[in-house]
Amino acid sequence: MRKALAVAVLVVACSSGNVTGSGSTGSTGSTPASVAVVSGDGQTGAPGSPVATDPGVEVKDASGNPVSGITVTFRVDSGGGTIAGGTASTGSNGIATAGTWTLGPAAGRNTLIVTAGSLTPIRVGATASLAATTILTTTTINTGSGTFQVLDPGPLHGFSLATPAGAVSAPLQLTISYGSATGVGGLQGLTSISPVITLSNPTVAYLQAPMTIHIAATVPSGMTPVIVMFNTATGAREALPTLDWDSTGVTALVSSLSTDNMTLQTTGGSLGDFITVQMTVISLPSSQLEANYDSGFRPSADGWEFPLASTVVDTAAVHTGMLATSAWYFVAHPSSAKLFGRFQLAPNVALSDRAGLRWMSIVSNQMLDYFNAVSDYNKLFGTAAKVDQNQFNAVTAAMSMGLAGPQPQLVVLYPDRNGGGAFRLVLAYRKSGNTLSVYDPSAPGDN
Repeated sequence: MRKALAVAVLVVACSSGNVTGSGSTGSTGSTPASVAVVSGDGQTGAPGSPVATDPGVEVKDASGNPVSGITVTFRVDSGGGTIAGGTASTGSNGIATAGTWTLGPAAGRNTLIVTAGSLTPIRVGATASLAATTILTTTTINTGSGTFQVLDPGPLHGFSLATPAGAVSAPLQLTISYGSATGVGGLQGLTSISPVITLSNPTVAYLQAPMTIHIAATVPSGMTPVIVMFNTATGAREALPTLDWDSTGVTALVSSLSTDNMTLQTTGGSLGDFITVQMTVISLPSSQLEANYDSGFRPSADGWEFPLASTVVDTAAVHTGMLATSAWYFVAHPSSAKLFGRFQLAPNVALSDRAGLRWMSIVSNQMLDYFNAVSDYNKLFGTAAKVDQNQFNAVTAAMSMGLAGPQPQLVVLYPDRNGGGAFRLVLAYRKSGNTLSVYDPSAPGDN
């Protein structure tokens, strides 16, 4: 009996020791000396999607033996992703594995910081990478109101389109696709924080009322996000009217479904058989928004010379055409002659400018519904101060993005906040501090 007991004690003593090698049993109570990544490092996946392999680390003692029972934390360090099961304990093999790691919404580097006890933290890295073009879905926009949302994990998680009733006169097939912003024409010098999103349809260039679009993006601290619509063929770009934004994304208005019809388009360009609009979220540093900008536009030289007046085509006399054509003429420079006084048939007789009146009234008629909708939508989102600040940021952002310098920008003003929707349109051409200098067609030649 004594001999058998001695053997039993010996066996127990051996099994409680530290054994290394495959399938080894970790020691509980040993002092951790090192932590290293054993799985999940260096992966590549689509933005907003889970990586294929869950990150795992191994904790060892000074002798190189696995240590069990050590609490390990996994925390997102960069890229804006999420980690499920961010705390785990090492098992008998010394390995602790995190839960699902979902990469952030933008292409680029993602990292986790891993901490095991008092050991120096280590990092696990992955790369979020988009294919050139991926079709998400084809959806139908009906004549009534409706909302399309992306709820599944992936690069466009959180994306939504809300369409008001009457936006289209007949059901419209809309294809939504996305791709990487890297190397895309029209984005030179801009920092994209979301995929490039393309809306394609075969027939409709403009909606009769704008859609509300939300694009999810992780906005770095101290930065302001803006949704930019751009034309890859011409390099033209403009900021969409911002309704709201926070650190998780931006909500704005979009009414044009063709980037060939952007307000300040400078040259024509074919985008293929389908009518398309491309957009992405960019982030601008506060210093860029706080800077001063001067487009060089001057009302006495670059604006129309006649006062506000209704015409047979534009009976409302909202002067959108005067502003839009003034901006286009200044940006496109179709001739060396200045616009002010260019078409007068009789000196100092403003309304003798019949060609100019017809031009501006046709454009006004085309743009009236759009600006009415912009006005109505803006007033639904927050206080007057918030609407004004969002629009001020969008105008400043648009000026700062001009490839050839600041460009004048259309602005919606609300002189009557409580009286049933009255609004005015002006053209902002200079920004100094918190002040915008504007051209008002009601007073030609004045600031």
